[in-house]
Amino acid sequence: MITNAERIKEYAAANGLKIYEVGNILGVGHSSLYSTYMQSTDETKLKYVLDAIDAYVKGDAE
Repeated sequence: MITNAERIKEYAAANGLKIYEVGNILGVGHSSLYSTYMQSTDETKLKYVLDAIDAYVKGDAE
């Protein structure tokens, strides 16, 4: 089973972010980030994380 973890890690690194920062952007703790988003295979959850990273990098995050 291929999860979203590697894609999220690569995208975060490409934007100069660490995984703990991605959790902060989403407002979730480390364990929730992994269990909800990174270990998922749901493309909707992946898009949500990538969109949140994009908004944060652009400065549009609330």
